[in-house]
Amino acid sequence: MNAVLADVFALYLKTKNFHWHMSGPHFRDYHLLLDEQAEQLFAMTDPIAERIRKVGGQTPHRWRQAQGAHHADARPGRGQP
Repeated sequence: MNAVLADVFALYLKTKNFHWHMSGPHFRDYHLLLDEQAEQLFAMTDPIAERIRKVGGQTPHRWRQAQGAHHADARPGRGQP
């Protein structure tokens, strides 16, 4: 489940990155959509982490620990299945 937590958090960060750097004619629509998606992703992290602890697991203590566990990659074909 740590990999799921890491994936969700990595996707949250990637979504916020796109949100912060959005430009173009559909800026407002995409900006709001990405912000909503990021909020939903972030809201998922605490319940996942609490479940890991509830079943006796250890959650990552540092971003570097989670960073090595995630599978999310913004480049198509570069992530793990």
